[in-house]
Amino acid sequence: MPNGLGPQLQLAFSIHTVKVSLFSADFETADRPRLFECESRLALELVKRFKIATQVSEGVSFLHSKSPPFVHRDLKSMNVVMDFELNAKLCDFGLTQSMEKTHISRRDNEGGSPRYMAPELFDSRGKITEKVDVWALGCLIVEVISSRLPHEECTSIQQVMTKTLVEKQLPFTDWRGVSSGVQRLAELCFVFPPDGRTSAQHLLE
Repeated sequence: MPNGLGPQLQLAFSIHTVKVSLFSADFETADRPRLFECESRLALELVKRFKIATQVSEGVSFLHSKSPPFVHRDLKSMNVVMDFELNAKLCDFGLTQSMEKTHISRRDNEGGSPRYMAPELFDSRGKITEKVDVWALGCLIVEVISSRLPHEECTSIQQVMTKTLVEKQLPFTDWRGVSSGVQRLAELCFVFPPDGRTSAQHLLE
């Protein structure tokens, strides 16, 4: 089973990854299947799942490489569309902002989707940096590989908040179907202090 998302994966499966396209206009994505639809309708081979995870990571890395970096702020499977060759493309940039300062002040209802939200996004005083995308990217990677939602046992925002802020649990507690290498990479994304989290680029190295 593959152990990572970077060169090891590409070496093992000879995957040629395509630079992720970034869509924002509705007419460009209206007819394209979303990632969660592909996961539910297709028995995707593991190699294709790793390709998708790699391409999503490339897209996030591209956003963060800009000067100043761009923060998507709402990464989730619903915001990843697939072309007819199952190449992943990020979409829905309604919350995306350029970080002209070291962080963005959080505003109510602008944090993202609860299952994918980093701990600091539940705090009205929290500072938004590119690290919120890294947390969400970790959620997406595990979801793509395992077909399980982050915090899948939770049925309300309050449960997600309690699990994250009080119990300090990770979005995933069941790692079945996930290789130890992918688990290690995901856990680098799930560090509670934002400054301790990895970067999207590091996941690709």
